[in-house]
Amino acid sequence: MPENKWLEFFENFKFNLPVPYTIYADFESLIVKINSCAPDPERSSTVPIANHIPCGYAYVVIGPDGSFKKPPVVYRGENAVDHFLKTLLKKRKIY
Repeated sequence: MPENKWLEFFENFKFNLPVPYTIYADFESLIVKINSCAPDPERSSTVPIANHIPCGYAYVVIGPDGSFKKPPVVYRGENAVDHFLKTLLKKRKIY
């Protein structure tokens, strides 16, 4: 057991299961500043200064042999997170 009891290590590699497909995804977002009042200097607080608004994503499906199964998919538009999740749910039926 390591001295730092907060660290854990995976050692039972015999329990690893290969996965047939891997999906790598990346989201892009717009950073929109938030207009707000100055915080009270007498109190500790966290002040949000910006919102990250998802505006697009890209993903690729990699097969068990390490090859691209289809060309990378790129989406730019509103509701990027919802669109991504709906797209993945459709893809799960294919793979």
